Amino acid sequence: ATGVAHEIGNPIGIILGYLDLIKKGDLNQEEKNDFLNRMESEIIRINDIIRQLLDFSRLTNDEQKETSVHKLILDLIDMLDHQPMMAGIHIKTVFEATKDTVYADPDQLKQVFLNVVMNAADAMEREEGPDDFSTKVLTIKSLVMDDSMELRFTDTGSGIPEQELEHIFNPFYTTKEPGKGTGLGLFVIKQIVDEYNGSINVQSKPGQGTTFRISLPEI
Repeated sequence: ATGVAHEIGNPIGIILGYLDLIKKGDLNQEEKNDFLNRMESEIIRINDIIRQLLDFSRLTNDEQKETSVHKLILDLIDMLDHQPMMAGIHIKTVFEATKDTVYADPDQLKQVFLNVVMNAADAMEREEGPDDFSTKVLTIKSLVMDDSMELRFTDTGSGIPEQELEHIFNPFYTTKEPGKGTGLGLFVIKQIVDEYNGSINVQSKPGQGTTFRISLPEI
């Protein structure tokens, strides 16, 4: 509750400040437009926080069914193929798992995979260098480990400092620029994976990319 109050209270305070400046009436049109755009950005941030909190509150087992993980990932890649955030990024699939069926809500799993892919894309976007398929690669690998299916999402991005790794699944913790992330995405997907008796962890070193490992029980 404290985290929610803090994360929503800050942008509301900023919006109220801009409203006060606009009400004074001594601004030119360019300044008014600038303040309105800044207010809109803060409102979008609040909306994103509320939407992700609602996603978290709706976590349920009611829609669980046999789900093909490989098909889900391929559908997701196809959906993202023409998105601007994926420009210059090559997604490589290495499906070694001979059995890819898990019992889960496919929409929730898609949310998990989408969040991991978007984080990888963001990390590679910040990486200096040419936008070509040889330097920005996300490899999605599947394999069977005992009675579980393991997925490894490995990017060639900037990596995560060691002191930040232990915090990345905490609510409202983010390393992104202000306004670009709420810090709820990884928190929510960890709750989803935990709900399915799975596990998620991350391995990373600055300058050496990042690997998210997601383990889900097979059926």
